[in-house]
Amino acid sequence: MSSPKRRPLARKPSEEEVVALALAGDNLELFARHADFCRVFSDDKRLRIMWLLGDGERTVSEITAHLGVSLQNTSQHLRVMRDKGAVRTRRVGQTIYYSIANDKILAGCRLIRQALIELDAGLASSAISGGDSPTVE
Repeated sequence: MSSPKRRPLARKPSEEEVVALALAGDNLELFARHADFCRVFSDDKRLRIMWLLGDGERTVSEITAHLGVSLQNTSQHLRVMRDKGAVRTRRVGQTIYYSIANDKILAGCRLIRQALIELDAGLASSAISGGDSPTVE
């Protein structure tokens, strides 16, 4: 399945325009891109890579050592993440460094992880329960 093509923007959108687009509930193309992008994180190794890159850029060898998998397997995961725009690369001589493309991606991963921990602990979100702080049910 191919991902939808991104249309080049004539100019960089303002922060307000980005927020408005993100909150628009009828933007079906954005929902499709969002779902496609979230598939990047459907593998626990890619989530571990994001977590590792949260501490700063790393080489493929460093990431491989941390994951305990083959260099080829690490490279495949990084290619998926790069192709979808989750990570970016920087080359210095023969060495390629990987880093998170946008800090908000890591923040989103951290929020989901926190929500899962709260769900496991039986805590409800204040937004859902209507309270100011999480409650134990």
